[in-house]
Amino acid sequence: MAPADKPEQPAVDLPRALQAELRRVGCNAGAVDGNWNAASQKALELFNRHAGAKFDVKAASPEAFDAVKARTGRVCPLICDTGYRADGERCVKITCRAGFELNDEGTCEKIEVREVRKAVRKTRRAEAKA
Repeated sequence: MAPADKPEQPAVDLPRALQAELRRVGCNAGAVDGNWNAASQKALELFNRHAGAKFDVKAASPEAFDAVKARTGRVCPLICDTGYRADGERCVKITCRAGFELNDEGTCEKIEVREVRKAVRKTRRAEAKA
């Protein structure tokens, strides 16, 4: 077959492909858009940290892509927003039983204790202003 008769291989969008693989292993929470930006660099940095790799984060490389693609499961830990906790592979809202509320640290505490702490903070602020 002559070179002109060979079917063309589609060009791989390496940044987009690497972003997708980083998302698959739990390291990329950003967009999979092919733009190798700060979020993409942070994702590869997280992969490096948790996989023990040392890829240059400034650009998407075939070597980084191959290394991420070779991973079969989550590499980076699941990080949930405040008020949520990890449950397997997803974040679920933290709910407190009756008489308890979620505090700023993401744990449930008795409502009376929370009200006392608020009052103490308010008093301290007032004393600081005086």
